[in-house]
Amino acid sequence: MPMTMRSRAKKLQRQWRSLRIKHANPYRRADLLRERGARVGNGCRIHTTTFGSEPYLISIGDETLIGPGVSFITHDAGTWVFRKEYPRLGRFGRITIGSRVFVGAHAILLPGVTIGDRAIVAAGAVVNRDVPAGSVVAGVPARVVSTVERYLQKTIDEYPILDPNPPGRPRTGEELRRLLEERYPRT
Repeated sequence: MPMTMRSRAKKLQRQWRSLRIKHANPYRRADLLRERGARVGNGCRIHTTTFGSEPYLISIGDETLIGPGVSFITHDAGTWVFRKEYPRLGRFGRITIGSRVFVGAHAILLPGVTIGDRAIVAAGAVVNRDVPAGSVVAGVPARVVSTVERYLQKTIDEYPILDPNPPGRPRTGEELRRLLEERYPRT
């Protein structure tokens, strides 16, 4: 069946939106996600480009960081199996993320989950149920493995805090590299 001008225009519009999101910086990506109907708070850094087909079902609080490759899945396409008997059957759900949350690279957020404030989702986790505020979750499926306070204390104990920036200016990439190579020498 030949493509009509209208369907061709819609396809080009989708491709253009996808390209704009893919090539945007993490702060601009938050603005583009808002344009698609999502609620995104202030100061968010969004490194992923996978927001599913219903971005208007996504809410993200302030100062949240979403890692690269994170998938927001707002519907369950498994109902396809029942399409003959129930042609209009579908499972959808909101994804709600609180403020000051970190979602690690390639995590998968399934429909209907809420992630509380100051939570950490480990890289690769599959979040299929709510994540309590102040907790660290990891695994497939994601389970609570720690509190944010314990994670912070363990991090401070095992990885010393970097020296502050030189007075009056940010540290350069070369200075950071020297500092890290000095602290973590090759064996």
